[in-house]
Amino acid sequence: MEELLRTFMTQINSRFDQFESNVNSRFEKIDQQFEEVNNRFEKIDQQFAEVNNRFEKIDQQFEEVNNRFEKMDERFNHLEEDMNTRFEEVNNRFEKVDQQFEVVNGRFDRVDFRLDRLESDVRDIKQSVARLEQNQPQDIMAMLKRMDKKLDRKDDEYAALNKRVSILEADFIRLEKHIQV
Repeated sequence: MEELLRTFMTQINSRFDQFESNVNSRFEKIDQQFEEVNNRFEKIDQQFAEVNNRFEKIDQQFEEVNNRFEKMDERFNHLEEDMNTRFEEVNNRFEKVDQQFEVVNGRFDRVDFRLDRLESDVRDIKQSVARLEQNQPQDIMAMLKRMDKKLDRKDDEYAALNKRVSILEADFIRLEKHIQV
């Protein structure tokens, strides 16, 4: 019986050894698979790190683009303000020009009115002269002679006044000299 027990134990030991060997080989395969999975995870981690680096670069590029857009916005705002100021200046100038045109138009209206009146007066004078030339040539001559005489008298009066003014100027100069002394 001992022997049987020994054989039995040997068989059990052998089976147990076989089982242990199977289990160990399975664990080794599992360990290999875990090692492969770990390697894969490491590769995935590396790939994620690369992707993360790429995303960081993309974030930096987006930041640069965003900064550029902000600068462009500032430029556009400045340009917009400048253009608004210039448009206001241009509008003000146009308003002044419009006001000046209104003044000029008013002056032209007055000039037109004066020209119309002047043309009317010239027509009236021409008609009067034509009537006088036709109807009263002797009266005209008589009037011209009277006017000539009156002008001669006025010339004499102007000469006398000029003489008086010269005398007064001389008196004035003498008085100035006398006051200065």
